[in-house]
Amino acid sequence: MSNPCKNGGRCLPIYDKEDYQCTCPKEYLTGKNCENLFCNDQSLDICLEAMFSWEVKSTSSQHVVLSSCDTAQIKRGDELLFMVTRGVLSDYGKYEIMKVDDVSGCNVTLADAFTQQVAKRSNYVIAQLFPNYEKVTLSNNCILTCKVQKDGHGGILALRAKIMNIDGTSKILNTGRGFRGGDGGDSRGGGGYGGESFLYLQTGNNGKGGDVSGKSWTVNTNGLGGGGAGDSSGSQGGPGGYNAGGGGADSTHNSDDGAGGGGGGGHFSGGGGGVVQQVVAGLEEKEEQHYLLYVNAFLCCVSAHRYLRWGWGSDNLFIRADGGNGGQQGQPAQGACASSESGRAGTESRGGEGGDSVCSPGYGGGGAGGGMQFGSTDFTTRLSYGGGGGGGGASAYSDDTKTGGSGGHGGGLVYLLVEELTLDGVIESKGQRGQCLSTKPHRSAPGGSGAGGSVVIITKTLQGNPNGKINVMGGTPVECAFGVGGGGGGGVGRWVVKTEDSLLTSG
Repeated sequence: MSNPCKNGGRCLPIYDKEDYQCTCPKEYLTGKNCENLFCNDQSLDICLEAMFSWEVKSTSSQHVVLSSCDTAQIKRGDELLFMVTRGVLSDYGKYEIMKVDDVSGCNVTLADAFTQQVAKRSNYVIAQLFPNYEKVTLSNNCILTCKVQKDGHGGILALRAKIMNIDGTSKILNTGRGFRGGDGGDSRGGGGYGGESFLYLQTGNNGKGGDVSGKSWTVNTNGLGGGGAGDSSGSQGGPGGYNAGGGGADSTHNSDDGAGGGGGGGHFSGGGGGVVQQVVAGLEEKEEQHYLLYVNAFLCCVSAHRYLRWGWGSDNLFIRADGGNGGQQGQPAQGACASSESGRAGTESRGGEGGDSVCSPGYGGGGAGGGMQFGSTDFTTRLSYGGGGGGGGASAYSDDTKTGGSGGHGGGLVYLLVEELTLDGVIESKGQRGQCLSTKPHRSAPGGSGAGGSVVIITKTLQGNPNGKINVMGGTPVECAFGVGGGGGGGVGRWVVKTEDSLLTSG
């Protein structure tokens, strides 16, 4: 007789009653067959507990070979979620849910054949256990969450259930569990590192900082590795990756300046990093560095655009911050013109900009926002994390030993297949806010914020309105100190709830 116990339950026979009982391996599993998940007044990392994942080494029509799997965690009848978590743009996010027919070591035979090719070229594919519950109950301030994505694993809270109830005090929380934000530049004036994206994971190149030898802009000009480097030599921020913010930069022309803020993460494309420039109107180039040494002693006012003005006869010294523009769908974006205002928030169609100014004098870089959503993605065949924000540039000035702020992580992925859903609580998969480490004027800059993630719910019936209860916003803009460009806001993610007779979306 097959084991009737679910979710790792151990079957113990009761001989005198010709019956059995299941010993459930976790206290949150309930029911005669351990078929229910009951989360009450606790924070439960269900990914760590039940959603194990492995790299897929090879696939054929109905056969899969996994890498370093634990055979005790997979059995006949289980379902596996296969997903391309890194790879080329045309393949990233493809997924299928398949039932296991047989297991022999790490060789898995599936009950049916794949309907789309999820493993080809240089893609990285995972197989994650897709647990099946009879009833899922989140009550009394329950927080159901997931471990942060790392190397293409984690950040995916995905399950199947007949009934799911989320009461008004409880939530599914997957904020900041997606692609990771880039590190800030080092305290020698290094440019920030680009945030992670699906292509960063493929190449292993996170966009080097602007303090590397030579012009680091040439290291990763197209941002395919997850946001290009900030360029300290040219004072130019890094380009955005396909869904990651570029790193900020710091100028080597004058060490006493503000560093570039990191670009915000995009859902499928990223903003460029901040730009740093110094220009003194009406002065000879050879005099520029000398007069800038006196800037801090003669500051007098800050306008709505946060530029500084120092009177010098009929000529004025303007100190402004330029930032990268937000990324655009399907292509990298390089640093351009915006300002030392804090970065702008992302919207449903475009990531936030670095600020508002003109293409001339500059002092400190504004972080660019995250990129556009990949709006043409079909949620029935594609899923996605939110992109990571770029790291902020660091100041080379000796009185500031802080690094640039790290970029915020993107939002994770929530995928629910249920028959009956009652949604009174909330589901959050927001982008994490970029980090602010230094509060000194004109010094190290903050990181850009991560983009919002994805929430996909397919259910027969729905009680409760998801509007206002599902949140996939990008992390908000980050402003740390006077004279330093703010980190850009992350791009907005997306959510969709499909019932038998309706399709509700975030827009």
